[in-house]
Amino acid sequence: NMTLTSDDDVGHGTAIAGIIAAKDNSFGLVGIAPDTEIYSVKVLNSEAKGSLDTLVKGIEWCIDNNIQVINLSFGLTEDKP
Repeated sequence: NMTLTSDDDVGHGTAIAGIIAAKDNSFGLVGIAPDTEIYSVKVLNSEAKGSLDTLVKGIEWCIDNNIQVINLSFGLTEDKP
């Protein structure tokens, strides 16, 4: 479902977004690209599980919306051509 907000149930996406886009607030570290726009495209459920079909739909959404960089972090339990 496409919604305006999504929860990061395991925190990994939020951590990576912070590394990428943390603003200079004179406290802590600055991200590697602090003026970057971040889009949350959630393809896994609250247990960090999902399907390759949902992953592909998320990638297609990024392509359709001219997202220039996609950061993916996941593992697979079996090969699927």
